[in-house]
Formats: sequence, structure tokens, C-alpha cells
Amino acid sequence: MACDAAAPLYPLLGLLFLIMAGSALGSGKPTPEWQISEWINGEGTSLAELRGKVVVIDFFQFWCPGCNSFSGPLMRRWGEKYRHQIEPY
Repeated sequence: MACDAAAPLYPLLGLLFLIMAGSALGSGKPTPEWQISEWINGEGTSLAELRGKVVVIDFFQFWCPGCNSFSGPLMRRWGEKYRHQIEPY
């Protein structure tokens, strides 16, 4: 039951994590290289190959009620809105 009560806080915690991670890198500094060996629906890539593009990385778990109620619908809306401008991986 405690997990259900905390579910609305998950998106906020994720946002705080991203803010803290961004401040740790520092403004104006290049993103460290990150090699992605494999995607669920295709081959891997690296950040160098994605340079100059907007990259959205969504960390979630299927068992997480907050993730399922927030992240999934948000990604679907963005996918519909920007479907002619994105290259999904």
C-alpha cells in the first residue's frame, strides 16, 4: 500500500534526478560519450551518432504504477505530435 501512496512522487523524483545530473555535468560542457550496444527494436548507437538531435531517454519500470500512468502516455503524446520529426530507437 505504501508504494501506491508514493506513486505520484515518482515523476517528481525523476525530474529532480535529471536536474541534479545536469548540474553535475555543468552547463555548456559536452555530454560524455555513451555507447548503447543494443535497443529492444534495433541495433545500438552512440551519442556521437545522435549529436545535433534532441534525445529523450526514458527510464521506467513496467511494475511502477507512477511510471505507467505518467511516462507511457507522455511518450505516446510526443510520438503522435512529433511523428514526422522523430527517429525512434
